Amino acid sequence: MKKNSQKRKFGTILLSLAALFAVLFSTAACKTDSDDDELNSVTINPSEATINANGQISLYADVDRKGSGTPVYKWEITSGDDYATLENATSATCVVTGKNTTASAQRVTVKCTVTFASTTKEAEATVTVSTAKVELESVSIAGSAEIESTANTELTATPAFTIKGASPTVTYTWTISAGREYAELSESTTGTIKLTANNTTTEAQTVTVKVTAAYDGTTKEATKTVKILARGQVVENKVTSVSVSAEKSSIACDGSTTLTATPVYSGNPEITYTWTISSGSEYAELSESTTGTATLTAKNTTTAEQTVKVKVSASDGTNSVESTCEVTVGAAAAVETGNVIKASDTPLGFAGVNYAMPTFTNVVTVKTRNELMKAINNENSLIYIDGMIDMSDEGNGSKLPAEGASNIAVSSVMDSWIASKTSNAYKTYAAWVEAYAAVCEKSTDDKEVGNSGNSSLCKMVWTLNNAWKSVIQLKLNSNTTIIGLGNNSGIRGGTISINGIKNVVIRNLTLVDAIDMFPHHEVKSKGESDGFNAQFDCITIQGSNTANIWIDHCTMKDTLVMQHVQSGTKEKWQNYDGLCDIKGDGKGITVSNCHMYHHDKTMLVGSDDNEGDNTVRKLSIINNHFDTCVQRLPMARNSQFHVLNNWYTFGKTQSVGDGKTKGDYCIGARKGALIYSEANYFDSNMQYSIRGNEKTASMAKVYDTGSVDKNTKKTDEYTAVDSAPFTVPYSYEPMTAENAKTYVAANAGAGVWTVVK
Repeated sequence: MKKNSQKRKFGTILLSLAALFAVLFSTAACKTDSDDDELNSVTINPSEATINANGQISLYADVDRKGSGTPVYKWEITSGDDYATLENATSATCVVTGKNTTASAQRVTVKCTVTFASTTKEAEATVTVSTAKVELESVSIAGSAEIESTANTELTATPAFTIKGASPTVTYTWTISAGREYAELSESTTGTIKLTANNTTTEAQTVTVKVTAAYDGTTKEATKTVKILARGQVVENKVTSVSVSAEKSSIACDGSTTLTATPVYSGNPEITYTWTISSGSEYAELSESTTGTATLTAKNTTTAEQTVKVKVSASDGTNSVESTCEVTVGAAAAVETGNVIKASDTPLGFAGVNYAMPTFTNVVTVKTRNELMKAINNENSLIYIDGMIDMSDEGNGSKLPAEGASNIAVSSVMDSWIASKTSNAYKTYAAWVEAYAAVCEKSTDDKEVGNSGNSSLCKMVWTLNNAWKSVIQLKLNSNTTIIGLGNNSGIRGGTISINGIKNVVIRNLTLVDAIDMFPHHEVKSKGESDGFNAQFDCITIQGSNTANIWIDHCTMKDTLVMQHVQSGTKEKWQNYDGLCDIKGDGKGITVSNCHMYHHDKTMLVGSDDNEGDNTVRKLSIINNHFDTCVQRLPMARNSQFHVLNNWYTFGKTQSVGDGKTKGDYCIGARKGALIYSEANYFDSNMQYSIRGNEKTASMAKVYDTGSVDKNTKKTDEYTAVDSAPFTVPYSYEPMTAENAKTYVAANAGAGVWTVVK
């Protein structure tokens, strides 16, 4: 019995150990790499340093962490940014460069913010920027321009230095270079001297006084001419002119500068000065002064540079003269309350998951197509677009139809282009359209060269299509950010290609009329004609290695009027494809705060039912305004979709594409789509808010919560589920659908938020 009891106890122990190991193994198996990620601390090396006035130093963020992820770095100067600049502000090492032009050493505080494993920590370092070397720049002489024959006057030399506010000791040498027989100087090595007249002639004479200022091995000279009246002549104590100068011609938004009035006068008048701001008083104010100096203090709260004009009047009691000068007041930094766009911003939604902020080595501002094409050739590029760029303009003018015109009413530049590409077989674009339409029938299929249903011009249409693509396509590289400046910057007639690349950000761009001038004839799957169809989108995102793509605060729209051509029957000549189409296994794509306007098939995700994987392709559609767009907002296949706080409207008097005056559907739920629709506002005049068209075996799963639905048509062509079909891996704060409508109306699209470089 004892032996059996021991066996039972031993067996119980073994079972307990087995259970324990099972739990431990299960815990280990469930633990992911991200569970081990941890950010402990951040320090900056060195934490204190001193550099020359224009010297440099590298600061390194030493991050104590666990895990294999990549930290996100953000360096900034929190105080003293007038005296230093930063480079490499998004990498582990930044470079601080001094720019101290003052007469004293300045302290600069640098902060590094590190985000890792959903945790943020900060560290600070202090860099002392030494005093700049003071150099003598110039010298000038002030004093009376006219005195009586035996009178005296005081002359004053004023030096100027490279460092504003500096006042080192200067040695002066005074001489009379002409007319010494009519006056003499007192002895002085300072900045003031007495000139005593001794004109015994019966005519007025001229005396020229020269001063030589010496400092630290540098000498500067100035001269002044004084008129000595003849005996018996009386000088009039009179101010004849005045000039005004600013110690600094450009100051910060809250900076200040000293203004100095320099009069020209005869005798020894008592001069009273009146200072006023003649324009720009809302951006600066003057100190109270009746002397020859006043202080201008800036108070610019706008995000643009401003010009302030200051006027000084000098009066001797009888006569009054005046002069003006201008001071540039710097822009105020935009208040960062969510209404600014910066290159250092982290993407929203899925695009921000595992996003690696690039270290930009190529930062440019472009204004033309050729400049833009050159700028996109390199990785790690930060590109600012200033103004609208016509992608069809290779330097000799636009090839596009005018905005709002017929889609076949091209310019003469296009006519010349097509003539050159076809060896004058077609001398105008209209001739090409007519010829191609004439060889197509309802059964013509020119989607691919080599089909049995090809037209006789199939090869030609694709030759022209590829030549056109080489003109208008922007093929981006990894780690590229493109930001439009101001409220009207972007591209017209172009198509942006994002293919197999990572970390791409496109913000604040107006993208208009992505035109395929050489559409091809197609047939549908059932053999029905589909007319002439285009290939190019405003933005195309595709490729198996594509990841972390953020499209934000862009406006995408069509303006051209679709025409019909005769090809056996009257058929559409369609230049547009999608506004933003997505194919391939994109691993984190966000379209946010955009205004999609006046388009038919707007956003296709997944080219067919067999393309894509909903465990890989993940998209966020956040805070967008889909305005008078017919369908595909988006149309979703084989993907995870977080559709959050969007506003859907359709203008009742609008006609879109091939004469459509009512929207078809907003969200298209197709095969393999996992859709989490959250607090969207579906306004009326769309037929369906959410629609599918699949059989039971391939239905999409849709969870809609908190939305406002003004559309009456419903469908059961998808599976409505009771909870989100996937876990959202990023943090966010949803608005109610009503608040989302208000927010999107005020914030979606390009030119709404302020770009801060």
